[in-house]
Amino acid sequence: MKMIKTISLSVMFFLISSSAMAEVFKWTDEQGNVHYGARPPTGQSANQVRIDAAPPADPYLQQRRENMMKQLDANAEERQEKKKQQAKTAKEKAEKKKRCQNARSRLSMLEGHGRVYTTDANGERSYYSSEQLERNREQARRTVREHCS
Repeated sequence: MKMIKTISLSVMFFLISSSAMAEVFKWTDEQGNVHYGARPPTGQSANQVRIDAAPPADPYLQQRRENMMKQLDANAEERQEKKKQQAKTAKEKAEKKKRCQNARSRLSMLEGHGRVYTTDANGERSYYSSEQLERNREQARRTVREHCS
């Protein structure tokens, strides 16, 4: 039984190796077309083509693939972080613009020619004195400089 197994394996190895080393022929027909085949054509001259074995597998291929995947993951994380930062910056910019508009609106109201007042909890109006008005205007100007620069 062991002998049959050994012979079978030997025959299989021979068949596999002989098919891997099969001959390939190259010839040109009357129209000038180049052909390749396992058998040379009858009545025509053909050249045998030497086919080299495949190059050995790269032992570092798996490591390079892993490194490439790590780099791609790192790049994707970096892009996500950059998008988050851009969104945060855009939000902060929009908030600053809104604060600037509010500050300018308040300053415009204080610099208007009408009388300025506040309303207390009872709905009663309390008008600003000229000193209060000037203090509020100066505060509004500082706020505009702070938020609109």
